[in-house]
Amino acid sequence: MYLVRMRLDPRSRATRKVLSSAQAMHAAVLRACGSEANDLVAEGDRRILWRVDQHGRDDIELYLTSPGKPSPDGSALPDGLPPVGSWDIADYEPFLSQLGPGQRWLFRLTANPVRSMSRAAPDGRRVRGKPIPLTHAHQEEWLVARAERHGFTIPLNSLDSPEVSARELLQRDRHTTSFNRRSDGEDAGRTDRVQITRVTFEGVLDVTDPDALRLTLRNGMGKARAYGCGLMTLAPMR
Repeated sequence: MYLVRMRLDPRSRATRKVLSSAQAMHAAVLRACGSEANDLVAEGDRRILWRVDQHGRDDIELYLTSPGKPSPDGSALPDGLPPVGSWDIADYEPFLSQLGPGQRWLFRLTANPVRSMSRAAPDGRRVRGKPIPLTHAHQEEWLVARAERHGFTIPLNSLDSPEVSARELLQRDRHTTSFNRRSDGEDAGRTDRVQITRVTFEGVLDVTDPDALRLTLRNGMGKARAYGCGLMTLAPMR
């Protein structure tokens, strides 16, 4: 598994166009990771995750995790997504193997906090409905409720509130992306409207289950992982 970071050029009109489309970014990332990574994903036990971090108007970074090693110069990227300089590529496994119980890390996670409401089917059974985006007030609750099963807890601060702040990706207000997606399998040919609300969480976590956390860092967390959600990264405490 590899962790990759590259800077993007926000002055490029083509880059801005690709960044505005979750589907275009998804396709660009798959192409960048190469055939080896995509073959491993097709086997069913690996994932390619990506996240766009914007630190300022002219400072945009693309992070991704890939089971195969991408080209270090970003040459596999489409013309519409030119990099600034070369990729930073690191073998992720040595870092993951060092995770242990009780460690404390800073984290960043872009996720799609949703809740699926059940509904009654004609035969009386309860079936899962479409995912509903959560309001700002419930987004932190969504993360805290899932932390333990993903191998970590979020420590309490002096106000007995989780040390995590929710903010929208790329802007302070909620950032919602909508697009049409064609269904596969039994529903092939049907087009569904997909809506994704991206929220970036930043805070502190304590490792409780290193194996579960390693799985989270490799495979992501939550829904819409193909479209820029689910990738968590860790950094040492300052």
